[in-house]
Amino acid sequence: MKRKYVILSFWAAFLYILLIVLLVRFESASPDASIQGPGAAVWYSLTTLTTVGYGDTYPVTAGGRVIGAVFQLMSIGVLVTLISTVLALVRGRLLPLVMLFFQRKRCWYIFSCIDPFTLLLAEALDRTKDRSEKSVIIFSDDGASRDRILPAGIRVALTPEKILQFQKGKGASCVFAMSPDQAENDRLAYRLKDFPCRTFSMSAYEPDRLSDRLYLFNPPDICARLYWHFYPVESPSETIVLAGSGSYAESLLTQAVLINVLAPDQHIRYHVFGDFTDYRNLHPYLDRIFGESGDSSDVLIFHDEPWNYDLALLKNADRIIFCDESVEASVGKAAALRRACPLKGRLFVRGAAPLEGITAFGTPEDLFTPELIMQTGLNRTAVRLHNLYHDSVPGSPAWEELGGFLRRSNIASADHLFMKARILLGESGPLTPEIISRAADAYEHADEDMKERCRRIEHERWMRFHLMNNWQYAPARDNAARLHPLLLPYEQLSRADQLKDDYSWQLFSMLASK
Repeated sequence: MKRKYVILSFWAAFLYILLIVLLVRFESASPDASIQGPGAAVWYSLTTLTTVGYGDTYPVTAGGRVIGAVFQLMSIGVLVTLISTVLALVRGRLLPLVMLFFQRKRCWYIFSCIDPFTLLLAEALDRTKDRSEKSVIIFSDDGASRDRILPAGIRVALTPEKILQFQKGKGASCVFAMSPDQAENDRLAYRLKDFPCRTFSMSAYEPDRLSDRLYLFNPPDICARLYWHFYPVESPSETIVLAGSGSYAESLLTQAVLINVLAPDQHIRYHVFGDFTDYRNLHPYLDRIFGESGDSSDVLIFHDEPWNYDLALLKNADRIIFCDESVEASVGKAAALRRACPLKGRLFVRGAAPLEGITAFGTPEDLFTPELIMQTGLNRTAVRLHNLYHDSVPGSPAWEELGGFLRRSNIASADHLFMKARILLGESGPLTPEIISRAADAYEHADEDMKERCRRIEHERWMRFHLMNNWQYAPARDNAARLHPLLLPYEQLSRADQLKDDYSWQLFSMLASK
């Protein structure tokens, strides 16, 4: 875009100089002409182009009058261009900077780009914030989205770093690195590591150490977590069909493996259709979790056949999840299946608008919310869980000192709390203080058989998390090599190691007392 303006400016300057040269050449041939040199020619062009017209200089030759006519015709266009340029400069650059100058002490929410997802999040921030909250929504705009109407916020032709420098640390700031190019988000997050702001970066990459001001979010992971929280398994013997390929389908499967642990004797059957070649290569210990050689009775079957090859399986499944990268493809498959046969279970489609007979989930409006992107609820619970552990174990690292794996471990533990509450109470629902208190009371008064079931459930969940992250058994623990001595079936653990799993259920009492 800038190159285009440079080329246009060059040709405009060339045309102007050419006209001046021709005007001087024509007029200097007449002794009666008032335009005898370049200075007089420039003066005449300026008074003509600006429509001032003093009349002290004017062309007298035929060629000079032709040039004068060209300047007269150009005058209207020049005026319009000058006025529009000044207005664009004021509105596009000066006015936003003036507005920011007078709001430097407020909290700034800075977005690295303008697209449908950043607009959704900005609208949600503007809609949910307290009216007394002094915050400003700012879009870093390179000019590529000038035709897009912003429902809220200020558009500034500066990078997030320049915007933060303009604030000069006088107010709090949050930067949302949400470019479709995740590598660009990683680079921006790195550049902002020394700035006094919180950075929320849309990225699947996780460094070994996270700055305490850097928060990563991955829409496929958010989608999967949201789905299994809203639509948990209803019984320990469900049959689940997942059809799709790509990051959303893989995240749904991963979260299902980690969350759907609700009974020692469960028998959940997963039938997966789609290209999961890379996924299977990156998770070589799935056979430790599933199948005849696994430590649980759950079954995971990857099908090479088309998703619709076995109508009997689809008819009798408890749930069918279509999760293609293309929403249109998923809706088409769901519609074809409903026409083909009656279904026993529910039909789910990611990203679709609500349709009769289809439960939609994971729409952009569901995913790009302040609660999920900023992870306030989940992170808060995970931090509380770790702090309880940190307070009870002297010398253990604080949350800010944890590496990426241990943070994810705490988040996975926090994720499973709603399932633990459901196991204890026999009902689903958000983890309200009332639910936490009731779950704590239920566990405290549980008999030994129930507590033994709880220990088995937690060990299975813990095993699955480590196996999904490619840990292996070894007599001695080695975090760097991902080796752990407790990666054994529950029956092979010592009684002392079995009793350690009581801690994850006693967390309800700790949380209720805080």
